[in-house]
Amino acid sequence: MKHLFIFIAVSFIMSCTVIEQNKAIDYNNSLVDVQEKVADKVNEFIDLITLVDSLNYIMVHDKRKEVLASIDKGILEVKEIGGFGKSGDFKNKLLSVFNAYKSGIENEYTTKANFLLLPLEEQTDERYNETEEIAYVADSLIGIAEDNFIQAQEVFAQSYDLKLEEALGPFEEN
Repeated sequence: MKHLFIFIAVSFIMSCTVIEQNKAIDYNNSLVDVQEKVADKVNEFIDLITLVDSLNYIMVHDKRKEVLASIDKGILEVKEIGGFGKSGDFKNKLLSVFNAYKSGIENEYTTKANFLLLPLEEQTDERYNETEEIAYVADSLIGIAEDNFIQAQEVFAQSYDLKLEEALGPFEEN
């Protein structure tokens, strides 16, 4: 009879661990889903100001407003998702990413867009280089925030014995 009790106890502990791991996976995926949606919107703005030849004030204004609303919505979603066990740093690092996105859109990337809206005769090489340097600051700060988020995600995954897989883009193969 003792052996049966030990087996049941071990099975119960193992099933609790699996349930906890599944919850941790769901939590991780929910945060990553929000991050990806917001990052897609940020990238749309960057694409607009770097790829569109006939850029105009209304296009920039409308896309900027849409992206900032998406970032604010992402922040609210992450706060609503809340925490999970040892996830405090993981969640907070994602909020830092969103703050970096927001700052970049409100400041550096808008400065770059404003340069591109200038009449051609005012778009000097010197001003171009200045705006590129300014945009580089946003790129760098966002890169640091995203790296910190990934590191916190790795720590979170380790604490729940999860294996992270790199997400592939729509045109990438395993």
